[in-house]
Amino acid sequence: MPSIIHLNDDVALDLDDYEQQGFRAAIVGSSGSGKSYALGKMLEGVHALGIPMIMLDPESELWTFTELGALVIGGEHGDVAYAPDDRLIDRAITHAFETATPVVFDLGEFADRGDAAVQAAGEQIMRRVWSQGDAAR
Repeated sequence: MPSIIHLNDDVALDLDDYEQQGFRAAIVGSSGSGKSYALGKMLEGVHALGIPMIMLDPESELWTFTELGALVIGGEHGDVAYAPDDRLIDRAITHAFETATPVVFDLGEFADRGDAAVQAAGEQIMRRVWSQGDAAR
């Protein structure tokens, strides 16, 4: 099955090119240039391919992925309140890996505590993601 995400009529990403090394992307542009739109199209394409997604959202913008069935943890629109509890995080990550349901960790509530608080929450989640990924291999 081809793993191609079409961003528009002229631009497509062939994820098969990244199978060995993994896909990493940076979306850079000035305000209003379509960065959020491009990210949304990429994430919709990844979801359509059935690839598990775990998203860290420091801006409280990705809750709209509930339209695709995403589980949102934390934030005003969250299905479940966020708690810095490894068991909660592990359950959400396992759910994403086993069902290919997108999981959004909305970290916007940490923004008023500063970048260090957002970073600490994100690091805790990523440690759990890597831990489960290593255990699955």
